[in-house]
Amino acid sequence: SDFSFRKKAIKEGVDILAGEGELYELPTEPFSGIEQLSWSPDSRFIAYSCRKVTGKKYAFSTNTEIYIYNVENGKCSKISTAGGYDTDPVWSPDGSKICWISMERDGYEADKQRLMISDLNWSELDENGCPKASEPVDATADFKYNVSGPVWDENCKEIYIASLAEGLQGIFPAEYACDVRQTTSC
Repeated sequence: SDFSFRKKAIKEGVDILAGEGELYELPTEPFSGIEQLSWSPDSRFIAYSCRKVTGKKYAFSTNTEIYIYNVENGKCSKISTAGGYDTDPVWSPDGSKICWISMERDGYEADKQRLMISDLNWSELDENGCPKASEPVDATADFKYNVSGPVWDENCKEIYIASLAEGLQGIFPAEYACDVRQTTSC
């Protein structure tokens, strides 16, 4: 094999939630996984989803948010998501946009899973050195099915999503202009 493991290439890990003052889960239970973290294309930022509430509120809340962590300074900013269950952030290949899966309302685990997209403004960074995000757009507003597993195309024009539609699992491209059509049939 051409792959050689070099121990010296592995560095000590960093807890990106260490400065929060409270203990939070990342990835968030019960549907946790590495898909709740996403490195920016330039590796300077990590987008992640987290439910930053504690105690009784934590037990009854499904309100996770999308955050951007600045690797260089250790500071974090929240993307405005308007509540609900927001998870699985994915950077566009050029870093100009970010998308994620969202359920609209806190406490309603049966809400439709939507694909949300925000533009990122790299010319205007916030006080934490993170890009400012535009108001999110629901790219699947006219698509009546749940979506999952967003993957950007290389040109940042479409995001491929998985969905169970009409009893068939399919892959659908959602154009950034918010048009969804089926590309597979099983």
